[in-house]
Amino acid sequence: MTEQRSLALARRVGNEYRIACVQVDLGTVREHFGDYERAESLFQQALAWFESEDDTAGVAQCQGNLGHLALQRKDYVTAVRWSERALANARKAKDLVFLCSALNALGWALMHQGELTRALQLEQEAVELARRTRDAWNEAHALQSLADVLVRLKRPGEAKRVLDESLRVAAQLDSSELQMLGHKGQAALWYAQGDYARAVYASQRAMAFSIRQLAGLPERQSASARIRLSELYSVALKSAAALGKPQALFTTMESTRAGGLLESLENRESIRSAAVPEALREQERTARNESRLAVGRYRKALAGGQRRAIRKARVALDRCRDVLDRSIELIQAEAKSAAEMLY
Repeated sequence: MTEQRSLALARRVGNEYRIACVQVDLGTVREHFGDYERAESLFQQALAWFESEDDTAGVAQCQGNLGHLALQRKDYVTAVRWSERALANARKAKDLVFLCSALNALGWALMHQGELTRALQLEQEAVELARRTRDAWNEAHALQSLADVLVRLKRPGEAKRVLDESLRVAAQLDSSELQMLGHKGQAALWYAQGDYARAVYASQRAMAFSIRQLAGLPERQSASARIRLSELYSVALKSAAALGKPQALFTTMESTRAGGLLESLENRESIRSAAVPEALREQERTARNESRLAVGRYRKALAGGQRRAIRKARVALDRCRDVLDRSIELIQAEAKSAAEMLY
């Protein structure tokens, strides 16, 4: 219903560019919910309009989104096809953000097809570009993908150094998702090396960040995160079983169960209020207010119909949401620590 209202509002205003932007945003939301068919339909509709207007940057974004969607489905042939197109158009448009994402996505898809030499080159280029543009988020993602390629090339020493660097960047960003992915990469590295004790430890670290990421999210809003947690749980169990120590296996089995129990506490809000410092709660309130203001400015920009203003407002809105996400993660960490004390 919200999706229909958003599209109806955009159509009522009558600006086709705004309709395409809304379709891209709604497609991203649908992908996050795990509704891949609807996401693909929305991305394709937006792509058709951007192509009709010869908007190269818009075309690159939609093609990149379709490539990422194919990666989510593990359809690597389709992912390569869309990512190749996104990369070409991002280079043409000289859009460095889309270019870095396209390099990373194409490298990841090629890695799964066994084209490791080209995948290595693309991921190295993505890392260099992200560092040159000071794009820490894409840098961390590209480093993690580069490490996966190095593991498959049987270059564990280099992979470890790259993963350590990715975790350093992820910690600076204070991102649960990026830290989870970094530790997940470490678990895969140690498992491939036969170092099952380290693999268990890295898996459990990754699961802790995954559970933190899931905290407070409704079931329908965390489809991809829950899939990753399930994958991590499987790696942790295999590593613990290979280690041959019952205690490690038991601890691994209980770790996600305990996380689920903490998430279901009926008095979670009362624990949060009692345990979270007022400074953090004030930070959250400020971040929420800034996000509301950014949403208002974005809507105003949409009504104005100026592409440059709309893109600027969207960037500002994304930054506000990132600040809010970090504030919420800090509070959730405090609340979880308090819950552990109570137990």
